Amino acid sequence: MDIDISDILADISRPTPAPSSSSFANTQQQPYNDYDPSTAHTDHILLTRAWTSERCTPTLQPYPTALIQRVMDRLRAQIARIEDLTSGVYDGSGADTGAGALSGANLNLVLSILQTDLSRTQFLLRSYLRQRLAKVARHATYYLKYHVDSSSAESQGQGRDEGGDTKTPLLSSEEILFLRHHANLLSNLYDSSFLLSLPPNLRRLDDNTGGSRMDEGPDGAEGVLVRCLGREWSNEREVFEGVDGDKEDGEGATVELRVERGGVLVARWRDVRRGVERGNLEVL
Repeated sequence: MDIDISDILADISRPTPAPSSSSFANTQQQPYNDYDPSTAHTDHILLTRAWTSERCTPTLQPYPTALIQRVMDRLRAQIARIEDLTSGVYDGSGADTGAGALSGANLNLVLSILQTDLSRTQFLLRSYLRQRLAKVARHATYYLKYHVDSSSAESQGQGRDEGGDTKTPLLSSEEILFLRHHANLLSNLYDSSFLLSLPPNLRRLDDNTGGSRMDEGPDGAEGVLVRCLGREWSNEREVFEGVDGDKEDGEGATVELRVERGGVLVARWRDVRRGVERGNLEVL
């Protein structure tokens, strides 16, 4: 090879900047060496944790809007960088050099590593979003009612957490649109299939009278495997004060748990949910 393998890895480990939507059209004219690599690494860890949590827990997790936006910006910039290298206009310093400083086997190796990293991130993001949409579709009526109730609470100034900060939204704007369309399709299907043949008072899909819920939600008693990330974690407050009673599944913590850093627990989801949402616990 023309250059050492360590030089190639050092060059491609310098991530591309995350351009804004307004400046993305000028990506090829912007230098690629003004980006903090620690942020990209941290975001990859956070995305992996979010993906694992969605796969292994019964309920939707709050949608990480800022994280997803940063990841999407990096994906666009990574694709632009690959296109620049493929066309031979990028030499690692932001200058156009025709064939570029890399050629032959070196260029092929760099492109292979960049494309592998791009495919890995795309897989995580696609799988993460598909897991969320599957949960929304499985409990469409339930989450639609939750969204309506949350919007009503926010309009009345009640959409804040215990610290007085605005609560992280459970659904993104695109997921809300998908939820409304999916619920509308289900409603039309049920109406044409059998609901219209029933008495009017028995046609509601969100009817909870009589002690049984029509909009059955996720099972908060489902078991999960978690690991403690902080010095120590306990759900004593949730158990005795019942601060989880207003959560989307309507069930708070019932069993007091305590674990130290690095400890692993097998517990019901409702007992460890707040710890996961606060970042004190990690779902395995």
